[in-house]
Amino acid sequence: MSVSKSGDSANLTHATADTPKRRHAEAPKRTSPMPAHPRPVPLKEHPVRYLHVDVFTGRPYTGNSLAVFPEAQGLTAAQMLAITRELRHFESVFLTQDLARPRTHRARIFDLAGELDFAGHPLIGAAAVLHALEDVRDTTGQEAVWALRLTARTVRVATRRSGPRRYESTRRHGHR
Repeated sequence: MSVSKSGDSANLTHATADTPKRRHAEAPKRTSPMPAHPRPVPLKEHPVRYLHVDVFTGRPYTGNSLAVFPEAQGLTAAQMLAITRELRHFESVFLTQDLARPRTHRARIFDLAGELDFAGHPLIGAAAVLHALEDVRDTTGQEAVWALRLTARTVRVATRRSGPRRYESTRRHGHR
C-alpha cells in the first residue's frame, strides 16, 4: 500500500509473523524505559498479523518502511519491542481498536530501542492500513478520518484510496 502525507504515497504488503532511520538529530522521548537486551519474551500461541508499509513513495520497497500490526490486543510492551527487533524495522506500530468509538485505535510505536511518544510516518502508515482493512470494496476517492490515540495525545489522520493498494494520508493539525 502506498501512503502519502499531503500528496506522498505508500505501498502495502501483507505478512504474518508466527512470533514476532531515524531522520531526527535528537532522540525521541520514550514512554517507557526498556532494557538494552531484554530477556526473550514468549508471544501469543497464534500468529500475529502485520502489514509491511512503504510511506512517502509511489513504488513498493522504496519508501520509509514499517510494520503495522492492526490487531495487537494482548501483546505486552516487551513483546512489541521483541517483535520490532526481530523484524529489524526501524519502527513498528501496534494498534488496538477502541470498540466504543468508530475509527479510533490505540497506537503504540516502537523502534529498535523502545517505545516512542510520537513518530509521524508510522501514524500515516497505520491510518492507510486501517482504511485498506475497513472495506475492501472501498471506492477510490472516499475519505476516512482515523483517531490514533498515543500515550501523550490523539492524532487524527485523513486517508483516501488513490488506486490499488495505494492511499494518500494527511495528518489533521489542530487536534490533540
